[in-house]
Amino acid sequence: MVKKARKRYDAAFKEKVVLEAMKEQKTLSQIASEFGIHANQVSQWKQQAVSHQCLCLVRHQTRKRDTKHV
Repeated sequence: MVKKARKRYDAAFKEKVVLEAMKEQKTLSQIASEFGIHANQVSQWKQQAVSHQCLCLVRHQTRKRDTKHV
């Protein structure tokens, strides 16, 4: 039995999917079928984007605070 190669999606495609999911105008299932991926993938990418945003904000605030003390 031959294994099927995993699909890889570029950052631009993921960004489109995540932005659509963050609008919260459609269900994850609707977005997934629109883009031809599984709903779990939409959810995972959205969670990753949100956690990345939080990390970026924390880093930005830390840098701001560190520069004020100098």
